[in-house]
Amino acid sequence: MNSKTGTQPHRSLNCLVYVPGIINIMSSKKNVDYKLQRILDHNQRLREQLDLPRVRVSQASSMLIKYVQSTKDYLVPSVWGPAGPADPFVTKGGISCGGCLIS
Repeated sequence: MNSKTGTQPHRSLNCLVYVPGIINIMSSKKNVDYKLQRILDHNQRLREQLDLPRVRVSQASSMLIKYVQSTKDYLVPSVWGPAGPADPFVTKGGISCGGCLIS
């Protein structure tokens, strides 16, 4: 209230009018749209996974065993014996101190 004139201050006509149910409906629609988009994205990922080639466990196991038996691992000397001159983990040149290589 204006103390000099005793009247209420003028309010602009372009103010927002609060309607109780509208905000809930709008946020509910956003939530539904968001959930729908998440479901569609998940469905698309599942379809992509369905298209991936499958390998039976027995076949994968035999492939793994064949790889391990044919590939030398110099970090397991108990299986492959001491590493020879072809050991890629031997420090070549430079100064070695406590596991780090300084060249």
